[in-house]
Amino acid sequence: MASTIKEPTVVIQARIKPDLKNDVDEIFERIGISRSEAIKVFLQQVRVHQGFPFPLRVPNAELQQTFKDTEAGKNLKSFKNAEELYDDLGL
Repeated sequence: MASTIKEPTVVIQARIKPDLKNDVDEIFERIGISRSEAIKVFLQQVRVHQGFPFPLRVPNAELQQTFKDTEAGKNLKSFKNAEELYDDLGL
């Protein structure tokens, strides 16, 4: 008969905004994993990589300004359809 002894675990708590929680919970549901499983995967990858499993970068000045402008509703373009967007991009 297989052993039913479980390894000890600890509880991790984090405060996040409700909209972030809801958005990622929907994604996890589509993937078929729980939030707890997703956190375990992330932590395992941190251990494997001995750091974040993806690059963390500080946005350059141009990108920071773009974020500020976007939040302020400045310098935004809108298009009626994808074709107009591609034309504007020269594609």
